[in-house]
Amino acid sequence: MSYSLLSIINSAAYGYDVKSIRQAIVLLGIDRLRKWCTLYFLKGLSQDKPDILFKTTLIRGYFAELLADNFIDEDKELFMLGAFSLIDVYLDRNIEDILNEVSIPSDFRSALIAREGRLGDLLKFIEIFNRSDSDKLNYYLNKYSLDLNQVSEKYLESLQIADKILSDFE
Repeated sequence: MSYSLLSIINSAAYGYDVKSIRQAIVLLGIDRLRKWCTLYFLKGLSQDKPDILFKTTLIRGYFAELLADNFIDEDKELFMLGAFSLIDVYLDRNIEDILNEVSIPSDFRSALIAREGRLGDLLKFIEIFNRSDSDKLNYYLNKYSLDLNQVSEKYLESLQIADKILSDFE
């Protein structure tokens, strides 16, 4: 894990010449370190899964993060929400059983299990966008006053971030 962290932070994407874990943590900051730990954890779980699962996880996480301002007013770690929306697929278990074993905010729990609340709407929107279900997509575009072109740009940005991260993990 330490080697991976140092390799990634010293990659061309970050461009640092870091020699210690402490220095890497300071440079990344707590939010980016938390995100990296999540990615490292999920990448480890994906060893016996199709490669597309990890890429889809990255896309969902970053797409959720990029759409955050459109769905909520407060600062929340929505990368984690998007990424954890597939945790049941990684573990081949019921999402509710998995979430009973971890501590997460109640609104994340409701969103992940039942797709309830504004965060649940965010996850539904991401899934609908991926399926290109135009009727349901239009419902959420109208409900949250979203511009399809801006949403599409955010999706493309999440794809680019995912591709960049995948190249760093190789």
